[in-house]
Amino acid sequence: MELTTRQASELHSDQGFTLIEMLISLLIGTILVSAIYAAFQAQQRVLLVQNGVVETQQNARAIIETVTRDVQMAGYDPELSGLFGITKAGLTELTITKDTTGDGSLTSGEKETVAYTFDAESNGEASDSDGDSFYRDNDDDNGSLAVADNIQAIEFIYLDENENETSILSNIRSVQISILARTSREDYRFTNNETYTSAGDKTWGPYGDHYRRRLITALVHCRNMGL
Repeated sequence: MELTTRQASELHSDQGFTLIEMLISLLIGTILVSAIYAAFQAQQRVLLVQNGVVETQQNARAIIETVTRDVQMAGYDPELSGLFGITKAGLTELTITKDTTGDGSLTSGEKETVAYTFDAESNGEASDSDGDSFYRDNDDDNGSLAVADNIQAIEFIYLDENENETSILSNIRSVQISILARTSREDYRFTNNETYTSAGDKTWGPYGDHYRRRLITALVHCRNMGL
């Protein structure tokens, strides 16, 4: 008995997908999943890079903000004792004193001395090629504490009232700060061949590695110096 056209169609539909159809569907599905995964990986990489750069900028700004606050207080001397000011002015080291107790005398352990240190070479770059921490000692029981990590280079330039560079402590009226910070992780799809120039015209880099870096500078006036 011959099958009608409708019966033949129903019989064919009951047989399901052919092997070729299944293979084609599997191939299309694999391509879609691969594309989605590749897009996800790309987004993750961009996010990691952005987070690293933001962290780097925050580290540099943390130093700028902290040093700015202390430099502006350097020489605070309500009793006019003449004992307070900037007592150490190095390329990567800075020590200031301030009469926070208001008694006209510099007292140890009263947080009246603040010292910044950074382990660096003669041009201000970290002794460790991978960067180092920038430390602040507030003359208390805690000793030196890291203000920020992964700092590549630091430079302090000291200016007089005419904004000329000076090495005479009593003539310092402002401090020019340059901070070069780097990411904590390497990005192996990126090679850093940039050269960075500090406010004092020092050249840092190129490093030829896979760390991203950010240079931030600031000029801080000593509000209590020269009054």
